[in-house]
Amino acid sequence: MARQRPTRLVMGPCIVEIDRIVIRDVQYQLEVNRCRNEEVNFQDSMARTDRQTAEINTISPRFSKSTDRQTDRQTDRQTDRQTDRQTDRQTDRQTDRQTDRQTDRQTDRQTDRQTDRQTDRQTDRQTDIQSDRQTARQTDRQTDRQKDRQTDRQTDRQTDRQTDRQTDRQTDRQTDRQTDRQTDRQTDRQTDRQTYNRQKDKQRDIQTDRQTADRQTDRQTDRQTNRQTDRQTDRQTDRQTDRQTDRQTDRQTDRQTDRQTDRQTDRQTDRLG
Repeated sequence: MARQRPTRLVMGPCIVEIDRIVIRDVQYQLEVNRCRNEEVNFQDSMARTDRQTAEINTISPRFSKSTDRQTDRQTDRQTDRQTDRQTDRQTDRQTDRQTDRQTDRQTDRQTDRQTDRQTDRQTDRQTDIQSDRQTARQTDRQTDRQKDRQTDRQTDRQTDRQTDRQTDRQTDRQTDRQTDRQTDRQTDRQTDRQTYNRQKDKQRDIQTDRQTADRQTDRQTDRQTNRQTDRQTDRQTDRQTDRQTDRQTDRQTDRQTDRQTDRQTDRQTDRLG
């Protein structure tokens, strides 16, 4: 997508055009005043020459031919000077107009280029600032989320360990109490039956020992299985969270690369345009 230039008023070219109009008016007034002064001077010179010729004719008619020749020469010179002045004025005006047009075009182009460059720089700066702010916000959010997840994991693990320990202790205490009660009952019965059945008591003692050993082994196996299952569940959850974070990071990097390529293409298109 090509960037759109902001539509807003630019006072620089307007001020330059106003200055040009004022300068042209002043130049026109100066030329008019100059032409008037030249016309006045020419009329004065013509009046003087007429007076001189009249005086010469009144003084001596013999020299009328010479004076006529002189007057003809003077008039020819004056006409040549006037024509030269007019041609010079026309050429000067044409050259001045051409130079004014060229200077106007050059100044217009320069002002347009400067304004375009300034607007492009401002828009580029604004877009860069906005993109930097967005990236900073996204990175901050990602870091905050990662920190929160890590803290949650640590707290969950600690709570799970504490609960497991408490449950193990409670189960051990209950089993110990039950065994103590059973042993107390059995010992009471055995004390009552010792006098009558010692052999039976010995067999019962052997059975009770076997039962306690089997119970202890069962407890150990149950604890090991519980620990293994807890470890497996922790590993699975960690793998899932790592996969999700990798996917999110890949998406963000793809978006950033796409934005950078779009900016480069826009800049190249603007330069070529």
